[in-house]
Amino acid sequence: MLSMRARLARIGAAVAVASVGLVSYQAVTQVATAAPPPVVTTDFASYPPAGSVPATCTAGAGGPGVLQGYRSFIDPATADPAVVAANPTAFADPGAGAAFAARSMRRFQTLIQPNNRVVIRWTGWTAGCEGLTISFPLKATNEDHFDITDDQALIREPNGPYVFPFCNTGPDPCPAPAGVGGNELSTVIPQMNVVCGYQLDVIIGGPLETVGPRGSYYQDFIRAQAVAMGLGTFNPNAPNMLVDAANGAMPCTTGQRVPIDKQWIGTGSTPPSNVPPEFLLTVTSTVSQTDLTILTTATCNVSGGVFTCSYVDTAAPGVPQAGLLVTDNSLLNVVETGFPGNTVDVTFPVGMASKYIVCVNISGPCSFQITNTPPPTTPTTTTLPPDTTTPPPTDTTPTTSPTDITLPPTGSSGPAPMTIIALALLPLGAALVWFTRRRADEI
Repeated sequence: MLSMRARLARIGAAVAVASVGLVSYQAVTQVATAAPPPVVTTDFASYPPAGSVPATCTAGAGGPGVLQGYRSFIDPATADPAVVAANPTAFADPGAGAAFAARSMRRFQTLIQPNNRVVIRWTGWTAGCEGLTISFPLKATNEDHFDITDDQALIREPNGPYVFPFCNTGPDPCPAPAGVGGNELSTVIPQMNVVCGYQLDVIIGGPLETVGPRGSYYQDFIRAQAVAMGLGTFNPNAPNMLVDAANGAMPCTTGQRVPIDKQWIGTGSTPPSNVPPEFLLTVTSTVSQTDLTILTTATCNVSGGVFTCSYVDTAAPGVPQAGLLVTDNSLLNVVETGFPGNTVDVTFPVGMASKYIVCVNISGPCSFQITNTPPPTTPTTTTLPPDTTTPPPTDTTPTTSPTDITLPPTGSSGPAPMTIIALALLPLGAALVWFTRRRADEI
């Protein structure tokens, strides 16, 4: 029989799989569905994995050379007509034969705005590279340009799996529209919030969860540079996993208040019953990553089975606020105490907003979501009373080997009914014979 823990594990796995199947990222206009998306990389120190680009493909170097006829443009139907008229080359397919600078997303990165559909096309994979998957992920950033010291977070569906456009020559092809030929992926840029910068990447394989010092980098020379700058431990070796990229920013709300949304695995927003009364969660926000002056302190606890927080700004002590005040460059510090096995201590920049700050439909009201798991409950041990029964004496009678008994198969007729009756009457007959003989002896 399965233990309760095993049953819960199976139920949890089933719920997780069902949840993955229910979530979709509406900003993505083309996501292959025949196979699961490529794995999102969190093993940053060893990125990229060995064999990411085979030696038969660009001699293992990677980069733009893995695709033939690669190019990009903004769908003019999703842009302001005046902007399209003023920048015609940004909104038209440049064709496969143009110079790379005329085909790259870099040429129109300052023009990208929310709701624009960015399209990439290529005629095919370079010989020997046919097994590679191409992904088209979007990151949230603090800056409108790439900053090696800044962290960028993969944009994902709130409370759901990481989803991004991708395709390959196997189960997930991405044919371009009829009359165009080759392959096509596209994504619609969402209206962002809290942080207004973005980086759009065309990469080999699955995306990094975080690009930057707390993650890794797609390009090998950038990884080597980060090592030289002492930013962390990275793999400086080839291949280059980046095909193309664009950086920019958009008008959005930066300074705003975000409430703390505490989630408990297994019970959701409802605290588990075993939260100790001394449990305390504290979150602070700073002016920036370099100016550590505290803007707001959130103090949260569980009372009466309800999770509540109070928010107080440093500039207005004693005045209750509606949430944690953050800027697009704040550093957030989380400390949880009083709940052994279930506390979180982490410091991270708001630039990683898509990982911790969850906004409705990417750009709606946002909350700061902290999720962790309750510790396992201690199994109840039942103590039995001491056994005072005197054991029977040991049987020293020699035993014979047991005889194997073959039971008739289920559904067989078994012994005849008359045989059963005869066997039942045999002891009665023997008793009658003994009684008759005794009476005869007495006469």
